[in-house]
Amino acid sequence: MPLPHRPIITRWGTWLDRVEYYANTFEKIENILSKLTEEDSAALETAKKLFSKLKIDLIFISSNYGFLSCFITKLESASLPLILQIAIVDEAIRKIEKVNGPIGIQINLKITDII
Repeated sequence: MPLPHRPIITRWGTWLDRVEYYANTFEKIENILSKLTEEDSAALETAKKLFSKLKIDLIFISSNYGFLSCFITKLESASLPLILQIAIVDEAIRKIEKVNGPIGIQINLKITDII
């Protein structure tokens, strides 16, 4: 299992890539944690609990917003015409608007306020 790339603090796309990595490798990491015992580390029990709580959030972000990393990378291109940039943003908004649930609604409201 390869290690994830370090996220660049000022680039949201790299953070989304990291979420995607952990969502895709979650079961492997969970399997490794399950083989360790509390005798291996005092913090292991806490780590296991926190990690299991992350699963739902990782899957939600990855499945609903994982596409944004690719869109951000496209928008970073200096030679991209404005009309294509606008089309990319419009497509991102359409995809974001399809996300249901309380978090999806909050994000949709935020996008509406910004746009």
